[in-house]
Amino acid sequence: LTLPKYLDLGTYMAKDSIPFSQSSNLLEALLTALEDINIETFEKVVETHTYLKNQLKQFGFTIISEQNSSPMILTIEIPSSISSAVIGDILYNHGYQLHYESDYLKRRNWIQIACIDHYDKADLEKMANLLNRVITYEQNATQQALVNGK
Repeated sequence: LTLPKYLDLGTYMAKDSIPFSQSSNLLEALLTALEDINIETFEKVVETHTYLKNQLKQFGFTIISEQNSSPMILTIEIPSSISSAVIGDILYNHGYQLHYESDYLKRRNWIQIACIDHYDKADLEKMANLLNRVITYEQNATQQALVNGK
C-alpha cells in the first residue's frame, strides 16, 4: 500500500511549496465531516468515552493518557502476557472493529477504541464485558500453559 504523493506531507516539505492541486473529493469529504460536528455531537462523544472508560476501569484495565487526552479515542494497555493483536482479532470475529494492527500499537501492546459513533450503552457494555472475558480467558490459558510446561 503506497501513500498517494498528493497526500504525502513530506513531499510538500521537500518542495517547499504546494506541488499538487488539492483533491476536491477529499476537501468535500472534510467539509461534510466538519459540518456534522456540533456541540451535541461532541457531547455524545465525551459521554461515550467517559462511559466506556469507566466500564473498562471497573474491570481493572489500564487506560493510557487518561489526563489531557482526546475523547475521540480510548487507548487501553493489554497485559504483557497476551498479544493485543490476538485480542483485537478475537473481538473482530465477534463484530467489534478496534484499532490494534498498526506497528506503534503492536509495539506497545495497546488497543484503541474509537468513540466517535453513536453507540448504544448496552452495546458498549457488551463489548467491554467481552473484552474482559477474552483477556481473562487468555491470561488463564497462558498461566495454565506455564504450569503445564508448554
